Amino acid sequence: MDYNFPAVKDNKDSEALAHEVFGIMERSLKEAGIHIVFEKLIILPEPRSNDPSPPGFTSVLLLDESHATAHCFSDIENKGLLAVDVFTCGGQPDKTLAAAKAIHTALDQRWAGQKDYKSIQSTAWRFPYDI
Repeated sequence: MDYNFPAVKDNKDSEALAHEVFGIMERSLKEAGIHIVFEKLIILPEPRSNDPSPPGFTSVLLLDESHATAHCFSDIENKGLLAVDVFTCGGQPDKTLAAAKAIHTALDQRWAGQKDYKSIQSTAWRFPYDI
């Protein structure tokens, strides 16, 4: 799932957005009955470092059957971009689809109508399901 977001300009913007998106993902996965075994959220660029990364964040939730990730940054045109991926390799695709739909719905409900927000695509849902 890819989204245009308002550009994140610095670590404060990145941190607020990161925690909100991460919370949406975590709640959606748990509500779908997917077991999270490890999670990590990194705000970019990391404070007090020489990190050349643009403002944004990267996160991963390791699942007992695979992973869910979110990556957000501002590009050179000062547009914010967010990519969310939910993938499981187990025998419960309905749980994966439920989690992906819940994340997508929560993001749309939270940011729809705001300047620079747009859901771009949902290509990860093409097989075996479409939304």
